[in-house]
Amino acid sequence: MKTWLKWLLGILMGLVVVTIVAVPVALLATKEKVDERKTYTLEDYFGDEYRPKSFGLKWVSENAFLFRAKDNVLIFNVDNVKTTEIISNTTIFNSNSSFYTLSEDGRFALLQYNYEKIWRHSYTASYHIYDVEKKEIVASNKLPEKIQYITWSPIGHKLAYVWEYNIYIKEVPGENSTMITTNGEHNKILNGIPDWVYEEEMFSTNYALWWSTNAKFLAYVEFNDTDVPVIEYSFYGEDSDQYPHTVVIPYPKAGAKNPTVRLFAVNTLSLAVVNPVEIVPPTELRTIDYYINGINWVTDDKMAIQWLRRIQNVSLLSVCDSAGAAWNCQPPVYEQSSTGWVGYFQPSSPYFTQDGSKYYKVISNREGYKHIHLFEGSNVPIPITSGNWEVTSIATVASNFLYYISNEGFPGRRQLYKIRLDGGSNTAQCVTCNIRLRVKSHGNFNSNLKL
Repeated sequence: MKTWLKWLLGILMGLVVVTIVAVPVALLATKEKVDERKTYTLEDYFGDEYRPKSFGLKWVSENAFLFRAKDNVLIFNVDNVKTTEIISNTTIFNSNSSFYTLSEDGRFALLQYNYEKIWRHSYTASYHIYDVEKKEIVASNKLPEKIQYITWSPIGHKLAYVWEYNIYIKEVPGENSTMITTNGEHNKILNGIPDWVYEEEMFSTNYALWWSTNAKFLAYVEFNDTDVPVIEYSFYGEDSDQYPHTVVIPYPKAGAKNPTVRLFAVNTLSLAVVNPVEIVPPTELRTIDYYINGINWVTDDKMAIQWLRRIQNVSLLSVCDSAGAAWNCQPPVYEQSSTGWVGYFQPSSPYFTQDGSKYYKVISNREGYKHIHLFEGSNVPIPITSGNWEVTSIATVASNFLYYISNEGFPGRRQLYKIRLDGGSNTAQCVTCNIRLRVKSHGNFNSNLKL
């Protein structure tokens, strides 16, 4: 027994000695090896290397779309499968800018530089106007620096832009601009661009102006933040800034004064005398706090405005027609929620038929599910979809089909569906159910909705 115990103790001591020697040797050997795997860094997270690649395009006609490749601006014709270069990357490089957008008639382009971010959607930037036919930058009557928003007209090549909180229209590149508003002031009066609360909580964009379909009218919102309480904080900027500076933002909290808003429309065909006309809210909103929720041009001379009580449980949709020097609005259509605010986050947008006589909209049905309904005048809305599922958004309305996104069958999924509008079978067809891709609620259609 003693011999066996001696052997056991000997073996244990041997193992201890081997461990004492082997572990440090193994650690030293491991330390000498270089780990060639790449470390995932914070820069990788915010960078583009590990993000999915996308392809951005914009339809410029019924059979052609614009896209960019290696900083060249190109147009692809889907009929003859031909690609045409309209702006070379050399031009963009030499102008120290980037391509921004092309005018609707394809004659001019905006090249952007001096981009500076402000809030989630807003920024300032400077722009060159590039003549596509002459292949040169327009040198006369240049645009001002640090423009807050700029957009081409939906036909031709007019420009509307906001600079120092006022709106301007340039009818022809190279000519002088016409000043539409004159009262713009930082943190006081903002014309054509939203203040902080509208940018963040209502519009989710950096603009508050809209061309009519034929570019005759320009509608815009004036935001008055004069009486809105402000918040202040110190901003520690670039390393070269020796001291911080104070940022002041008009910031309405619950119960505090909200910005007051006014909607105007100006006739851009008679800019010799600028005369913006106000479109007033429905009578029941004029003595209480309200929001402008959205603007949609229905036809060349008709717009739809969604107004929203501050409590956000009642929405009113007004359709207004141009009548010479005034705008006449039909009685508003009400949408009310008894369980919270109207819509998912806010009221859904109306999608009008081509003649502008009726529209489709996502609202809650009697069972509480959100579905598409057809609105025509003062008639009771007609349900287009129904079931124990929801339509999350309307994608677009064509002459024969309505396209929409829904979670039918799987609450966690989103699929694109279409339903006939021309009297045929009204059974919805899933467009993307057999495509093994994650579908988001947006896409690119050309104007006749064929592609």
